[in-house]
Amino acid sequence: LDCLPAGPCSGAHREWSPLCSSTASKYSHQSPVDDEVFQLGVIKYFLESLILLALNSIFYTSYSKQKKTIDLALLGDVFLCRVSMDHTLVELNKVFSLVGVSMFILGMLALACWKQQTGLRFLVQAVAFLWIHSLYSLVRFYGTSHIPRISTFPKMFSEMFKKAKSKVVAAKKVSIILGSLAQMITIFWILEGKDGFYRYFKLPLSFFGSGMLVATLGIGHFYLMEIDYKGRLAVR
Repeated sequence: LDCLPAGPCSGAHREWSPLCSSTASKYSHQSPVDDEVFQLGVIKYFLESLILLALNSIFYTSYSKQKKTIDLALLGDVFLCRVSMDHTLVELNKVFSLVGVSMFILGMLALACWKQQTGLRFLVQAVAFLWIHSLYSLVRFYGTSHIPRISTFPKMFSEMFKKAKSKVVAAKKVSIILGSLAQMITIFWILEGKDGFYRYFKLPLSFFGSGMLVATLGIGHFYLMEIDYKGRLAVR
């Protein structure tokens, strides 16, 4: 890959890119997620993933909305399957989504401000978490209020102006669209490299710009998926 313009956190003469200029020509037709990323060490992958999984499990999964504090019994319900396997998978799916978005933003910032290998490593993990989240959600929730059937999406605009319950359904549909757009960008990265998004959509976005667009779409997806009929974000 050719070197990218200076990042927003770089110094006056410092550039950031997925790969340095000395190896740019060698990888000119590869995506940012190349084979070198997978040679950085399996241990680092597992450690970084496990740390973020543990933090989200403790401060999200085990946080009780009723008690307004951490209740480790909730964590036991998930990891010991004390409620049901479905409950465990649904809760883990939520954690995977949060870890994915967090790691994605950290990865983009690392590319711009710190080390390209660290940034790529985080991006690879983030994309993996988010794809798992998307695939599981599609299988588990398609046809429900969380992911309405595609045939109902044309009603989305009229639902926005109806009663409160219909507005929630419309918000979830918009949420699905935002999340799908974010995933499309990451797929173009993998298949077409950092310029794939521009070639298909003709938008003058840098790799960093398209990455932060993915993060913004992901946050919008989370927000609209979680708000209630009064527009309140009642999350842990």
